[in-house]
Amino acid sequence: MGTDYCRNLNASLIAIQSERMQDFLSSIVGKMDSDVKSAYIQGTFNTTHWVLDNQQLLPFTHWGSGEPRLQYPGFVNIKVSKVSGNYYWQTAKGLRPLRHVFCGIIV
Repeated sequence: MGTDYCRNLNASLIAIQSERMQDFLSSIVGKMDSDVKSAYIQGTFNTTHWVLDNQQLLPFTHWGSGEPRLQYPGFVNIKVSKVSGNYYWQTAKGLRPLRHVFCGIIV
């Protein structure tokens, strides 16, 4: 699972905290294998708010049209996905095995 992969690097899923960071990570997804259309980032829904791993509210969001989708049970994670030629955040159902992730390490 992606979170395990990050943990093995002594890292965690990256928390996008600005538009600049969003643009940088979007450019990386755009350069990946043509089959790759999204990558998971840090952020979960805690039944009332979207929060980071430390339970602080997301400092930045870049939701796509109609997002976040809370009407579907289990859609509690966030991925950066290409929608109509641009990269936006979408809700995702769990961190599925073998999905692409962005890991972040504080140095």
